[in-house]
Order: sequence, then C-alpha cells, then structure tokens
Amino acid sequence: MSLANIKRYIVVTLLYIYSFLFIYTPDSYISINVIHLLAFFAYIAMSMLYLMGKKILFPMVLKKFFALNLLVLIIGLYISLQSYDFYYCYKLFIVAFETIPCLFLIYLILEKLGFDLKEKLSFIMNLGFLQLIFVIATIIFPELRLSIIENSQNQDLLKLSNFGDLAIRTFGFSRGYTFAMPMFLGLCIAVALYMKGHFNTKHWLSIPLFVIAIALNARIGLVILPLLLVLNFLYGSSRFRLGILVISISVLSIGLIASEANIFQYNDNSEFASFSRVYDSFDDLSNLANGKETGTFNDLGKMNILPSGYDLLTGTGKDIFFGGNSKYPGINSDIGYVNDIFFGGLLFSLLLTGVYCSCFFISTNDIKLKILNYSLILFLIIANYKGSILNSNEFINGYLLLTLFISETMTRKEKALR
Repeated sequence: MSLANIKRYIVVTLLYIYSFLFIYTPDSYISINVIHLLAFFAYIAMSMLYLMGKKILFPMVLKKFFALNLLVLIIGLYISLQSYDFYYCYKLFIVAFETIPCLFLIYLILEKLGFDLKEKLSFIMNLGFLQLIFVIATIIFPELRLSIIENSQNQDLLKLSNFGDLAIRTFGFSRGYTFAMPMFLGLCIAVALYMKGHFNTKHWLSIPLFVIAIALNARIGLVILPLLLVLNFLYGSSRFRLGILVISISVLSIGLIASEANIFQYNDNSEFASFSRVYDSFDDLSNLANGKETGTFNDLGKMNILPSGYDLLTGTGKDIFFGGNSKYPGINSDIGYVNDIFFGGLLFSLLLTGVYCSCFFISTNDIKLKILNYSLILFLIIANYKGSILNSNEFINGYLLLTLFISETMTRKEKALR
C-alpha cells in the first residue's frame, strides 16, 4: 500500500469517527454535548484553511439554512425576553453556529477526497451500518448496554429503557434512542431504496436489519415505511403499484391478526418484550379505528394542549417540554408543535417549520428523488407531533447532510449544462 493510500485511509477513518459523533452526538462518558467540541474543531480547521489562503465557498443550501436559522434565532432571543429563559434559544444557536460548520467540514473533506454522489450516499449508509453494529453489540453484551445507559447524561434513561429488569429499548450508541436516532435509521431505509433505483446498489438488502434496530428503540422510525409505500404506489408503474398494494395489505393483516390474537403480549420474563411495542402499535391503530385512544395516541392526546388568549399567537418565551412554565404550571408536553407554540406562538411555529421544509425541499423532475424528498419531509412533519424534532439531532443532522450532498450535485450538473 502506497503512502498516499495510507494517508487517505487514515483521513477517511477519522472522518467516519467525526461524522459518527456528529450524527449521533452520544452523551455517554462525556459531561458536555459533543457537538460543541466538533464545532470547535471545525472552526479551527476552517481558520487554518483561510490563513493558508484557501478559498472557502459555502454551498448555497448551507447559506440559505444559516440565514433563515439566524433570523429564527434573533426572533427567538426577542421572544425569550418574556421569560428570560434562553434554553430554547440555546438549541437554535447550536443549529446555526455549530451544526452548519460541522456539516461544511464533512462536505469539504469528502469533496477533497473526490467522492461522487453515489459514494457520498454510501457514506451516509455506512454511518447507519456503524450504528447497527452498536445495536447488535449492545444486544449481545448486556453489560455494554448497561454501561452506556448508566454513564449517559440522561438520568432517566434506564427507567425508560427497561420493563422491570428486562431490556426493552435503548440499544446502540447515541443520544436520542427513543426518537431521533431511530428516525435517522429510517432515513437510511429511504436512502437505500433511492440508491437501489438510481444506482442499482445492494444497500436495500440491509433494510430488514434497519427495521429491527428501529423496532428495538422507537416505533416512530417505522413511519417511513408506509410513507415510502404510499409514494411509490402513487408514482410507480402499474405493476409496481400492484406489488406495493399486496405487500401493504399483507403486512397490515398480519399485524391486526397478531394484535387480536395477543401473539406478542409479554410479561417480566418474556423474550418478546423488545418487540412488543410493534405489536402495541397495531393494537393502538385498531383501537383508534374503533374510536378509542390507547397507548401512544392516548398519551399524545393528553399532551395536545395549547396556550390561551394572546399567548397562542405570541407565545410565552418558554416551552413546556420539562414543565416549569410559570404562566402554565403543572403541564408538560413532548409534542414538538405544542412546545414551539408555547415558546413563540403559532406564527413562530409556522415560521420554524417552514424554514426546515423549505431548506429540505429539492425541486426535481426525477421521480425517484421526488419519492425520497417527499417521504422525508412528510416524515419530519409527522415526527414533530411525536416529539421536538426541529433542532440539532440525529435525524436533522443526517437529513441536512443528505440534502447538502444531493443539492450540490444537482447544482454542479446544472452549471455544467450551461
């Protein structure tokens, strides 16, 4: 192996470590948010490039995302003066001034290495595969899983992860095990299908592993599957539509039959405990169809609360994720839209959602890219009802990286055709 190949191998390895930490921002064995350290490194790297006389040209999608998020941050700071609680703005600050530099550094290095779009998308898939390795490792070695959980900054993680003494979720090495991490794995499923259609790669064969890893952590990540099925049904060929319809009906029927037969009910010693929440989803959907809210739908129904009067439009300057809102004591909610409205009001919530959707939207006539684009935007919109997704997390970080790769490739092709 030549010296140049050795140097390339070292750079790629270090980039994978950096990118893994950027996407998943694991909070175990460290007392601060790792993205602070990654952003500090990114600023140093860009400063060195500038001092060396290198041109640093930010991609247009990052310029747009930074400008719009800076606007949101300025508005957020003004709103926070109502409560003098700036935690919400701290999250906005991370997106504008830490997430974007990290994204840019990853993009710069991949460009320097000469990665094309296929290789960049494979890079994202490999980050998903690395998480699958951690998921498998924490299943095989319970002591490793317990160590990761016990050394997490989230003091309630163990309580959320076990049913009695039985492990039912939180497998892998990340931060948002019960929300954003499974969503990123869902994004990998969408990318795998896009690569199958566009580059005829074999990444789609890994989809069952991604589905299992998602089911072991949080069901929200599985929402990508019906979205992809519906969009492929709408845009695919007649023969493909028939196949999609048969698969969908079969899966739904099996799930409902299992629900009615209580196949996966579990107790403290059941080996099905980790997968029982998938069964619960079918049970909850069946009950919802009969006009009864149970499980997650019942929990979200209780959290679906809004401020009153002018607060509905202007907000209170503080969300209610952790409770502690002095104007609305004793209430809390996981729902992203509810927290955005409590913080900044209805108009602020619409602005924030619009910023993300407009930055992620890719105008194209390519059917395969449309399906990828629409499925992930709908995924984001739906997920923000389950939890607060519009900030720096595994899904948003990965989605920004994906959008950056695709948008810049399209821009380069358009310039070449002029």
